[in-house]
Order: sequence, then structure tokens, then C-alpha cells
Amino acid sequence: MDERRKAETEALKEGLVFVIDDDADVLTALGSLLRAVGCQVCGRSGVEGFAETGLPERPCCLLLDIHLRCSSGLDFQRSLTERRVAIPVVLLTGAGTIPMSVRGMKAGAIDFLSKPLRA
Repeated sequence: MDERRKAETEALKEGLVFVIDDDADVLTALGSLLRAVGCQVCGRSGVEGFAETGLPERPCCLLLDIHLRCSSGLDFQRSLTERRVAIPVVLLTGAGTIPMSVRGMKAGAIDFLSKPLRA
């Protein structure tokens, strides 16, 4: 394994991916997929308490479903920005629209993915 690939693999092991999705099957599948490529994963079914717990002192990101049962992922993303919680956000949705994706990207999302996810 070349040095660059080895460094990337080690960085994955050090980082943490938060996944917030209220669909238990999606949460399980994403967690399994991310762990299979060496990521550490913290899955949640809702946004409650996420911003209050503080972020770890290591690289992390958030995969955030837009349509949650009790809240909007887009509203939660905005609240993170307002509280100055600095975490890269990738938005996920099974029923997205162009205005929705524009809103998320303007609010700072680094990507907008449609479910079901495909390789």
C-alpha cells in the first residue's frame, strides 16, 4: 500500500461520522457501509441532544436526513450554523426538490445525496 493510501486509511480510523436518520433500516445500512470502509460511526434517529453534546476533538462529519419525524434536517442544519457548530454536513433525502437542495447548499452543506444511495 502506498504512503498516501495508508495515510487516508489511518485518517478514516481517526475520524467519526455522525448519521441522523429516522429510518432504522437506512441508519443500520449506512452504519454498516461506513464501518466496512473503516469509519467510526455514531448513529441517531433524531437530532435531540446532538448540538449540546459537543463535537469530538477529531475529524468528524454529519450525514443528515432532511425529512425527520419530529423536525426538519434543513432547520437543524440552520440551527447548527447559528450556534456556530462547525461540522461538515452532507444532506440525505428520498424526496428532494431543487429548491430544497439549493437551500441546503446555500446553508453550507458540502453535498446533497438522494436515497436510495448507489455506488
